Amino acid sequence: MLNRRAAQDIRDWVRSGTKPLIVTGARQVGKTFAVRETVTPLCRQLHLFNFEKQPSLAAIFAHDLHPLEIISKLAIAINRDINLQQDIIFFDEIQACGQALTSLKYFHEDLPAAKIIATGSYIGLMQGFPVGKVATLEMFPLTFSEFLAAILDSGPVFEAYRNSDYSPEAFKIIWPLLLEYFYVGGLPEVVSLWVQKRRVAPVEGLGVVRSRLNELLNHYILDFGKYAERNANHIVGLFNNIPYQLAQNIDSSVIKYKFKHVLPKKKSYAELEGPLLWLEQMRMLHRSFIVKNPALPLIPSESIFKAFVFDMGILATQLNLSYTEIANANFDYKGFVAENFVALELKAAGMKKIHSWQSQGDSEIEFLAPHPSGISIPIEVKSGKRTMAKSLETYRKMYRPPLAIKLVGSSGGTSGELRTLPLYYAERIPGLIATGSFS
Repeated sequence: MLNRRAAQDIRDWVRSGTKPLIVTGARQVGKTFAVRETVTPLCRQLHLFNFEKQPSLAAIFAHDLHPLEIISKLAIAINRDINLQQDIIFFDEIQACGQALTSLKYFHEDLPAAKIIATGSYIGLMQGFPVGKVATLEMFPLTFSEFLAAILDSGPVFEAYRNSDYSPEAFKIIWPLLLEYFYVGGLPEVVSLWVQKRRVAPVEGLGVVRSRLNELLNHYILDFGKYAERNANHIVGLFNNIPYQLAQNIDSSVIKYKFKHVLPKKKSYAELEGPLLWLEQMRMLHRSFIVKNPALPLIPSESIFKAFVFDMGILATQLNLSYTEIANANFDYKGFVAENFVALELKAAGMKKIHSWQSQGDSEIEFLAPHPSGISIPIEVKSGKRTMAKSLETYRKMYRPPLAIKLVGSSGGTSGELRTLPLYYAERIPGLIATGSFS
């Protein structure tokens, strides 16, 4: 079983949550499984209602949204009593029934004793979201730490990682596992396949992983047509274009997203904004907004950004990167792969919006982290062993941040206000800054 960070948040909600909880995230990130496995042991009965599998359930919400009426009708639908004090009601794929989403407002207002948890992948497209009446939890593909836990289970290597061991000895063992993650990614089904195969039949496992990723990629594209209707072709074109823009600069930093040549006869942000926002709302891409001034609050232009693919395995599949190509790169990994990885780790660690910095000249910093001092902490991502950081030194001289971070393909170290970390500790940066653990 995969241990997910979201499970603890769900447990906390079961024990003390006062509003219905909506678990959001892209398709196939494990929302339904996480809810079912986490909640079932904590209640007398988990009543699951899947609005995609059972479209007839929508009739229950068609006319009357009074919570007691809904509970009564749901009980009849499953021929089972629902105990509001001991049971939990699970609305799965709630995006398939807009009225069910609206009903959560009335459950909060009129029947707070009812414990309602819901999941949905396309909630960002829906009208009538019950703002202020629900709690939300966003799930992502497995982060590297979750992947590592699945691979190693326990033992000295995982303990070394968990205890932030920066030694060369730990690095030599953990780094190859990061390269596996670059190929496999964090979609739970794919990770589970790799865990089953990697020791007993690794070559077969690599093929099984890539085959399943190709299937999932095709399913995502079919989903675009199902939910996007007229804009489906534009969304597919934009989604397929992102990895190729990422790969344009193999060794240096990812460049600003360019609108020209993405879709026929469209060459501006305004013409691509619809498909772009659709993919972003569906958590299929993440944007890093480019700013010139790193002082808080960061004020970017919505049209100047870098775009990243939501899962490392999907990125490798879109670009047809083989495991051999990734593994043979060893310490000289491709810069865009590392930058995409860091973007995903920062988002999963709680950064609602990510930013990067570019000077008026040619200096740039891959990521910025807010800091109470009012000046963003620079996070530079260096490809492989090429750890010269001219842009980082330029940034430090210009703005004098209290801390600077460099992520590299080697073991870490400290030099004054500069922290050099192995790339695989990117996920920890927001928490370390927030707690002051770097000081």
